[in-house]
Amino acid sequence: MAIARVGLATVQNPTSNANITPVWSVVPPDGARMIALMSAIVTATMNVVPSGWTLAGTVDAGANMRSWIYTKTAAGEGVDPTWTMSSSTKNGGTILAYSGADPIDPGDIVSAVQTTAGTSIVGPSLALLAGGYRVDFASGRHGTVGSPQQWSSDDPGPGLTYPNRFGSNSGTDLTYAVAESGPKSAGTRATTWTSTTSEGTALAWSIGLRPTAAPPAGLTGQRWGIDI
Repeated sequence: MAIARVGLATVQNPTSNANITPVWSVVPPDGARMIALMSAIVTATMNVVPSGWTLAGTVDAGANMRSWIYTKTAAGEGVDPTWTMSSSTKNGGTILAYSGADPIDPGDIVSAVQTTAGTSIVGPSLALLAGGYRVDFASGRHGTVGSPQQWSSDDPGPGLTYPNRFGSNSGTDLTYAVAESGPKSAGTRATTWTSTTSEGTALAWSIGLRPTAAPPAGLTGQRWGIDI
């Protein structure tokens, strides 16, 4: 089965809020592999995590920006989940859900940070299996408030899309973008993100999705293994 996105929830909080509550626009079916990507302008701790979600990684970009990744296998979704931080700040988040993917291996999640001003950040190298998908995430702060800043990925695809992307309009002071692409050929590649104006600090994540292995020939629809 080919990997396909089957769920999406997003949120942008341009004013300070202790909660990050992505709102479902597409509710995933049970069994889908879910990834929650979040960033905030503060190095707060995450005090409350919705039931069933597992922390897969966290990274700081300097002393005042933090990002988190959580994973979960979908089961009875539909209620918008809420993460609560130890302090209120501007933040953003996205949940992506995929069918046809194996459980996400922690080794397939890598990050990079940039703490000097610039218009680009080179994400980490990520190895993918044939038929896999990659999800890339970039976020920055201390840009030019009020300018229509936007991140763009140099990922050549196929199927490059941006499920959630926002700039620092209206004084947000937080830029954020999620990109996905696939199915991919086997290989290793780093993604470079470019911002339309300079960012003071930035961070990037890359996540690899492995396609679900097909059963051996002749066993389709049957149980694996031998009864004894």
